[in-house]
Amino acid sequence: MRKSKRGFTLIELMVAVSIIGLFAAVVFVSLGGSRAKARDAVRSTDLKNLSLAAEQYFAEHGSFATSISNLDQYFGNTTAGSAPTDPSTHNLYSYVKLEHGYCVGGIMETNVASPSPADSDCPSEMGNYIIKGPKV
Repeated sequence: MRKSKRGFTLIELMVAVSIIGLFAAVVFVSLGGSRAKARDAVRSTDLKNLSLAAEQYFAEHGSFATSISNLDQYFGNTTAGSAPTDPSTHNLYSYVKLEHGYCVGGIMETNVASPSPADSDCPSEMGNYIIKGPKV
């Protein structure tokens, strides 16, 4: 009498699971850089929107906002909107009112060129991506 061989052996299953785990690890590591770039894209858009809100505040009030909380009204579809926050830390971005303008800044995870030069009036502790206004 011959026994028919059905199913997989334990070794075959362990090899298959190991290969799947290896592929999953490679994919997970390769997506890490993409996620950082995606968060930086969100930060860049948020900072540009904060810059536009500061410009709009100036157009309506004749001076720049003294703090980021003064810009809350320009975000959201409700009367109680709120300024955007960093996608990783959920902290508010940096905002500084200058004598004749403003600076908004955040910290990027990847090497993204800042729109404002490093020698601008904006404090360096605002982050590595700074937008200085007004736009002229």
